[in-house]
Amino acid sequence: MSLFNNSEKLVNPAKKFIEFSAAENKSYFSYYDKEKKQTVILKPPFYIVPVDILSTVTGYHNKSKSGIWSREVRNTKTDALDVRTFGSKTHNTKSTIIAEGLWKDIEGVVVKAGGVFASSIYAVMLDKKMNPIELIHLKLSKSSLNAWIEAGVTYKSVSNGIVVKCEVDPELRTDAPIPFRVPKFTTMSAEKDLISTVLEVAAELPEYHKKYFNRTETTEESQEELVVPKDETPLINKATVLDEVEDDDLPF
Repeated sequence: MSLFNNSEKLVNPAKKFIEFSAAENKSYFSYYDKEKKQTVILKPPFYIVPVDILSTVTGYHNKSKSGIWSREVRNTKTDALDVRTFGSKTHNTKSTIIAEGLWKDIEGVVVKAGGVFASSIYAVMLDKKMNPIELIHLKLSKSSLNAWIEAGVTYKSVSNGIVVKCEVDPELRTDAPIPFRVPKFTTMSAEKDLISTVLEVAAELPEYHKKYFNRTETTEESQEELVVPKDETPLINKATVLDEVEDDDLPF
């Protein structure tokens, strides 16, 4: 027994967990406000400075009617993923393990279950005057991740310091049964003074990741902010609009 609190909850320092939803007439960046219990749409464009990029799995599991998640890893070629369902209180389903292992070994099983590879991008959001305001988490997968890669955002460019302009591409993609729009990312170099203040805003992140990767067990609490189970996601018509402003690790 111990007087020390060895089960201290690890809290992700990111203030917003942003995703992109792609559809013909409703393509947008948004995050879920837990206090207000509603989806908030970010009005583009907004600007971020990426500070770290990890890999994870996201998706939706039809059988359990719940979201899919995994721990974040730094290298998909050497670090094992443990892909799980959230489970749904609404549909009385429990969290279950879908697959564990390197992405190349479990990709088929995960995709069949409804999961997809995703990038977890930690970044500092800037205000309209390009001043750092808060640490955010941006999760991208499928066409959204492709747009990020096509914009030339690389591990090397992130380590050198870049500003990324985030908006919605006005061009409608018609190479799918349902037309859709994708995000548009534009990069520019970040000034040294900006990088210094960005690192101050993101100062908690290295220590958080140190503790995160040292944990011996996967716990749902470590990912509870990263995915809103689909059966609990508010409808878009109830959302509010807010005016805010080494690449060989990729498994494809």
